[in-house]
Amino acid sequence: MLATRADPRAIRWVRFAADCAEHVLSLTGSARPEAEAAIRSARAWAEEPSEQNREVAERAAEAAEDAAIYADADFAYAGDAANTAAGAAYAAADFAYAAEHAADAACSAYSAAGADEPDWQLERLRYYGLQYPQEALA
Repeated sequence: MLATRADPRAIRWVRFAADCAEHVLSLTGSARPEAEAAIRSARAWAEEPSEQNREVAERAAEAAEDAAIYADADFAYAGDAANTAAGAAYAAADFAYAAEHAADAACSAYSAAGADEPDWQLERLRYYGLQYPQEALA
């Protein structure tokens, strides 16, 4: 779980979630602009974890989620991919489950498309010195 906004581990989770979102960005279809904005806002919070950046990330996450609803009709995996970006931004906005949600949505989007997302994510987790909590692996 994410700790406080300024906790270095929380910052690493947000960066990981943003990486997941970027990895499936090509699947976002018509939701791409909102997904890109959510990723940018998550990364901005990771660079400077301020209340102002948290609020921007929260608004970007909401916009990406709204876009994901409509993207589903346009492209088979766009909703999951856009939700990945929303998850990254929500992680920056201090929702404890959001980084793991972003990773799950990325797996969903890419696994359905036939790629091997879990292995890529494990490499990124090692890069950031993170691991999923045991309850997330059950």
